[in-house]
Amino acid sequence: MMSARRSSILALAMCVGCGGGDGSYPVTGTVKTEGKPLPWANVIFYSAEGKAYANGADQEGAFTIRAGAESDGLAPGKYKVVVQERAVEDIDAVAKPIVHRRYSLKETTDLEVTVAEGDNHFDLALDPFR
Repeated sequence: MMSARRSSILALAMCVGCGGGDGSYPVTGTVKTEGKPLPWANVIFYSAEGKAYANGADQEGAFTIRAGAESDGLAPGKYKVVVQERAVEDIDAVAKPIVHRRYSLKETTDLEVTVAEGDNHFDLALDPFR
């Protein structure tokens, strides 16, 4: 017969890679344009119900999206993805757009991903601004 401790360890080991207790699964990715990272971009996933889940990309364009602080990620389903470039720090400066403007609004983005059970990694390749 298995001890309580041993069965707890076995159950934990079997659940590695499972979603969180809230039914969510890890969501990570990168944002790039013309093969180069888009640093500090805002990345927003919109569920079919219109709920928004957002986080910022790091200097290498890498991001992680979670439904909340206690969540492992997002629930399975389709999501529209919005990517907004970081605003310039100097209020008087005029920033030249780097990526096409269609990515900046839920109504115009053509980026769509499907979150599934397990780990989800999305490499988002955005068209440059022209």
